[in-house]
Amino acid sequence: RLARASVAHIPLAATLPNVIGGTAVRTTLGDARRLLGAGELGAGAGGTPVWLVQLTGRFECSTCSRPAGFDRPVGGVLSLVLDADLSGELGIALADAAVDLSGVGEVVAFPLP
Repeated sequence: RLARASVAHIPLAATLPNVIGGTAVRTTLGDARRLLGAGELGAGAGGTPVWLVQLTGRFECSTCSRPAGFDRPVGGVLSLVLDADLSGELGIALADAAVDLSGVGEVVAFPLP
């Protein structure tokens, strides 16, 4: 399980004033990518253990690439894919709605200040 003390180690969480809560599930990289619509991985890579964390609030990505003339991506859900030991970030996604995490593991809900 994701310990409450570990929430402080989630990259960006402390610097995002618009975060109002979140959920997390321990799963595999392949399942996390499928849930987020990121596609399949090569053989072997999909079994890597990860935490898929969804933070709710209002988010804007100032560093995301986008075509010239387009606004910064925004969304109400920020999804982070983290190494299972919470040592590194493997991916970020912005969306308007959360995905159902219950199909890939036990979901842990946590409030954020």
